[in-house]
Amino acid sequence: MTITQVHFASRELAESLAGNPYMAIISITDPGTPEARLNPAFRHVLRLSFYDAVPADEYLPAPPGCST
Repeated sequence: MTITQVHFASRELAESLAGNPYMAIISITDPGTPEARLNPAFRHVLRLSFYDAVPADEYLPAPPGCST
């Protein structure tokens, strides 16, 4: 099977989507954040949890797992 389309969505939009068993979902959250509440009809879901940015404030220490 070939991937023909890729869509990016906010968490709010993803949680409001009707489930589709033929669609794959990649859900990315920060560590410690609850998982997105996706429709159970989505059968192919990959959930990843990692920090994807460095804090902007030089006086704010980096969160665990995030190196500067």
